[in-house]
Amino acid sequence: MVRFRSGVALVLASLWACACGGRPAPVKPLLPVRVKAVESRAADESIRYTANLEPLVRVDLAFKVGGYIEDLAQVKGHDGRMRALQDGDPVQKGQVLARIRDADYQVRLAQAKGNVAQAEAAMTAARQDHGRATTLRAEQAIPQALMDGAQAKMQGTQGAVDLAHALARQAELAVADTALRSPIDGVVLKRLVEVGSLVGPGSGGCVLGDLSSVKAVFGVPDSALSGFPVGATVPVRVDAIGAAASGLVTRVSPYADPRSRVFDVEVTLPNPDGRLKPGMVANASLPAGDQRPVPRVPLEAVRRPPGAAEGYAVFVVEDVSGTLVARVRPVRIGEVRGGAIEILEGLQDGERVIVSGATLAVDGGAVAVIP
Repeated sequence: MVRFRSGVALVLASLWACACGGRPAPVKPLLPVRVKAVESRAADESIRYTANLEPLVRVDLAFKVGGYIEDLAQVKGHDGRMRALQDGDPVQKGQVLARIRDADYQVRLAQAKGNVAQAEAAMTAARQDHGRATTLRAEQAIPQALMDGAQAKMQGTQGAVDLAHALARQAELAVADTALRSPIDGVVLKRLVEVGSLVGPGSGGCVLGDLSSVKAVFGVPDSALSGFPVGATVPVRVDAIGAAASGLVTRVSPYADPRSRVFDVEVTLPNPDGRLKPGMVANASLPAGDQRPVPRVPLEAVRRPPGAAEGYAVFVVEDVSGTLVARVRPVRIGEVRGGAIEILEGLQDGERVIVSGATLAVDGGAVAVIP
């Protein structure tokens, strides 16, 4: 019995010696992860719609008569010299923007005035004949038929006079229409002609716009249309120039676009300094619902709970006796906001959730946080 105990002691001693003199047991490496602190933001941010800026009033000016462009309005350029009117130049109501060569129309006007003079001379003669006929008829010196003829001649001549005057007025209007005038105070958006261009009736001359105010036009789905009643105030921002303003909803389309299925909404914005230009892209915002802060985490931090077919969870990093470990945390999610998702239950501000490395994390496993 003594020998057996001694042998056992020797075997144990040998094993201990081998253990102490051999290699140490391997240590499992820590899982490297990246984390993101939970932060709360408003649960429902402003819903933004992309809008295009358009002039308050747009006028496409066209020529009423045809001919060659003889002259364009002259303005003083930045170098102090006179130059032809061009895009971006301001214009005033009644200002002549372009003029057609009017020599042919002046000839027609002169002819029309000559016809008026002839018709009025004939009318004078007809009145005289009628006066003499009236006197002679009173004396029974001529038959009634001659009196009636004088009366008819005067009436016919009066018609010719009226026609001649009408044709003269038409010729005067044609001469006046050789000048293309601005009907509004505004800005030239596009000049379509040059000196020497041949234009016909209906040819475009200039496109004008009233930029004292501009319209932000954007599409809204039917589900959000109730948020834009006519007269409502809507904030609009133009990021290109860092401008922000509030405008009023002045028009809502009564029907949806058949392709996009959205309704056009028009918001009128004041533009006293002219910084807002047609064609700029703006963002119109609609404050929506509750503005209470709700925790948010990056989308990649949310996944199915380990071993579960439904529900959602995240891994949070906790300090356990100086060691960082991953803990699975079931959560209830809300709306997706850009690259983040709302967490309605399960997290608090400041907690660190695993964003990178979450697919390899296990509940209770040690981790190492890397930048």
